[in-house]
Amino acid sequence: MPPLSQTSWSLATTLALAFGAVVTLTATGCSFAGDASIELAADSGDYTSGNGTDGGDDETSTGTDTGEPGGTDTGDESSTHEPQTSPEDPEFAPDQCDPQASHAIIYDLEQAKVEAAAVLVSDSVLAGDGTVPAIPMSARPFLNHFEFDYAPADDWDPQVSGELWQSPMINTEAPTRFRLQYAVRGPAMDPAQRLAVDLAIVVDLGAAMSGDPLSLAEEALAAIESALLPGDRVTLIGAGNEPLVLTSGIVEGAGMMPLTGLVDQQDAAALADMGAALELAYTSITPDWDGQGQPRVLLVSNGQFAADDWLTTLVGDQAVDGRYLVTVGVGDAKSFDDGRISELAHAGRGAMLFAPTAEHLWVDLQQKFSANLLAAATELEVTVVLPPGLVMRQRVAEPKLEPKEPELGILAPNDALVFHHELEACGEVASDAVIRVEIEWTDPLAKQAKQAVWEQPVNMLSEGSSNGQKAAATVAYARALRSFRDGLPASESYGVVLDAISHISDALEAQPDDVDLIEMSSVIAALTQG
Repeated sequence: MPPLSQTSWSLATTLALAFGAVVTLTATGCSFAGDASIELAADSGDYTSGNGTDGGDDETSTGTDTGEPGGTDTGDESSTHEPQTSPEDPEFAPDQCDPQASHAIIYDLEQAKVEAAAVLVSDSVLAGDGTVPAIPMSARPFLNHFEFDYAPADDWDPQVSGELWQSPMINTEAPTRFRLQYAVRGPAMDPAQRLAVDLAIVVDLGAAMSGDPLSLAEEALAAIESALLPGDRVTLIGAGNEPLVLTSGIVEGAGMMPLTGLVDQQDAAALADMGAALELAYTSITPDWDGQGQPRVLLVSNGQFAADDWLTTLVGDQAVDGRYLVTVGVGDAKSFDDGRISELAHAGRGAMLFAPTAEHLWVDLQQKFSANLLAAATELEVTVVLPPGLVMRQRVAEPKLEPKEPELGILAPNDALVFHHELEACGEVASDAVIRVEIEWTDPLAKQAKQAVWEQPVNMLSEGSSNGQKAAATVAYARALRSFRDGLPASESYGVVLDAISHISDALEAQPDDVDLIEMSSVIAALTQG
């Protein structure tokens, strides 16, 4: 494996050797963000499974969703995923560029809390069979999972901050391109003084959970137990042939609500009845009571359970009433069944996590308890308004648009929702033009609707911060992963892979010790040399 801090030149050379190609880089070859050659690699990776359609490359998971069947799934033969094609910014067809009018886009925030794909990929490539799993893959779960250095909001209400910079251009006659990045930032919350939760935990006791998955479920319970505070209420339910409440009560002090050592005493079921178990979990947190914390259901499973279609409707209806579902996938990437658990996670609006190791579980469920289980803003709506003459760059021509109602999202304490776009000038942009980001949300404490606005003058350009470089690398990384997942020939995948290598290398030069960038570099190196 190449050194993790290697330069764009050495990484590109590695890629060329892996693809059996010859590369000639000019002095400006460190950034290919503006090179028209990367247009050879269209977004051709949308997959439909039980959870619906991947939103494409999608720096943002935007407010429409498209997809046309095509190609062949190159994943596991048992996979039900169907490849589809859609643009990364599906609401922008080339003929929608109006140089005389502004353009407002409302984001689809269905995946605002989804993180599992990033860990599934690294586990499969670096610790598994060396392949990219056949799962839906947009940039959103990677932007959610990776850490960005954004300060929390100054007070309880969310705040927006961001930057705009010009993309380096090789073709000077091409339209001017910019990178826009901004973050919707939640408030800081001290773990020792966080809001209370009313938490129903469901652990899958199906036969497929035996061995490592069940051991990891025990580790998950240990991590949660260590994060509990007085005032929390916890109900632990084992999902077997029929659901069983293993313990329930209000936490009165540290260590006074033991959760471990209970599930491993239960008999394994041939296949867990997850519908009955989740129905019981929602029943346990539904009655309001004085001092009730934020109601949550947390499911720990490897995804191999039985559930009828009505369960997705139940989970979605409960989420509308503020009882969100958090899912924690356990085991290894190869044995994890993404389809059913993803469908429930998207309907439930809560965090979707995957943890192949105990270390992952303690980070997600102990260190990041507030970020993954609490909400500082609900019914979150994010809208970006581009001035006349600017559009989001279109990578796939003539998409077939199938608009849908955008899903609202959740913003947690100690968390930020990062958005990254490549913009393109489609006409003359006024010197006083402004990009606006408008957010609306419900304050879960005050039960009030609120709103805020952030503005970025187009004539106030930055150099591109380390946060911006990392997000650009993340978006390019997700695009390259789709090409490996789909088994595209080198002639079709070369451009997107080289683009990812270039962006990751540039970001690593600014942050050589960043663990997420090192992971991206390691995964791409393993895939190109495999």
